[in-house]
Amino acid sequence: VLLPIGLREVTSVMDLYAQDRKVQGAGSVALASAAALPGISHEAFSREGAVRSMVLAQRHFPASRSVALHLSQIVTHITQHQLGLLNIELVLQVVSAAAA
Repeated sequence: VLLPIGLREVTSVMDLYAQDRKVQGAGSVALASAAALPGISHEAFSREGAVRSMVLAQRHFPASRSVALHLSQIVTHITQHQLGLLNIELVLQVVSAAAA
C-alpha cells in the first residue's frame, strides 16, 4: 500500500487548526498533490482521513476557491481509479463546493 510520507501529519494539522483558512488551503494543496501521485492507494488515502479533512475544510470555508478546487481534484482522482470509494454525501459536497 503506497501512501505519501506525511499524510497523517497533514490531516492532523488540518484537524487541529480547523478554523484557520490558510492552513486549510495549504493542506488542501498538499492532499490534492498526494492524491495525484502515481501508484497511490486511494482506498488507504481515504481511510487515513484525507477526504474527511477536505470535506470539513470545505464546510468550514465554503467560499474558499482553493479548498473547492482541490477537493474536486481529489474526487476526480478517486473516481478515475476506484469509483466504489465514493458515497453520495461526498458527491453532494463537491457539487455544493462547485456551486459556491
